[in-house]
Amino acid sequence: MPSLPPGHRVLLIDPDERFGMLFRSYLEREGWVARWVPDGREALANWSEFRPELVVAELRGDPLDGFELIERLRRLAPGLPIVLCTRLAGVQAWSDEVFAALGVEGVLVRPVRFKQAAWMLEQVLAIPEDGTSSLRVRPPILEP
Repeated sequence: MPSLPPGHRVLLIDPDERFGMLFRSYLEREGWVARWVPDGREALANWSEFRPELVVAELRGDPLDGFELIERLRRLAPGLPIVLCTRLAGVQAWSDEVFAALGVEGVLVRPVRFKQAAWMLEQVLAIPEDGTSSLRVRPPILEP
């Protein structure tokens, strides 16, 4: 599996501390610089300190839900790749319009296999900022 140069920064936003710490540890072993925070408020409060190149965010959150968080991240860092991580069943049935409105580059359906998830994150970062290499309407959905 081709790897990105070491040091790409990914911010994991998930209320499940065990999941967040395990995923962070896996990514760090693979050469990423990863940070986990439990919620969107903390992510936004510490944004300028870390400046991630990619965000993985749980869709359901407190105090910000995933939709509000995505909107705020888009204002803060236009073009920032965002991958949703969710337990929501049926995400595959969402319409193309929902995915277009969200503007996400990928969806991880839990439970997540970390090796496959890391591969997806590498693919997301390999997409040029203008999106020209991607002909898909909906983002890839990685299921367990």
